[in-house]
Amino acid sequence: MDWIRRSESKVSYHILIGRRGDIYALVRPEHRAWHAGASSWDGVADCNDYTVGVCLSNRNDGTETYPIAQRQAAMDVCAALCQHYHIPATRITSHAHVATPAGRKTDPKGLDLLEFITGVAHRLEHLRS
Repeated sequence: MDWIRRSESKVSYHILIGRRGDIYALVRPEHRAWHAGASSWDGVADCNDYTVGVCLSNRNDGTETYPIAQRQAAMDVCAALCQHYHIPATRITSHAHVATPAGRKTDPKGLDLLEFITGVAHRLEHLRS
């Protein structure tokens, strides 16, 4: 949170998930946040224009883990966003995947994205039933 608040960071997120699972709403999803930087997904440039940026607090060094409370909160938030905006969980991606040029970003290093997406999908099933 400290880094995001600094003007020199030149970054913002719609939602920040703290290590203990605390959820911080920073930019309304219908407004643009500066989370992806130079990016492209499925041939559409500038992901900041059309995606919701959810950040998980982490050093992204590959050794710091993502605590269970943080992952659970992030899955809950993403499931709620997917339900509200009618987005399938399979559309969840990472900075590492969309950053241009390829390899410019590595986050979320150490997070099993497939496991995360599966967790969001299960939550969506429960929300719909």
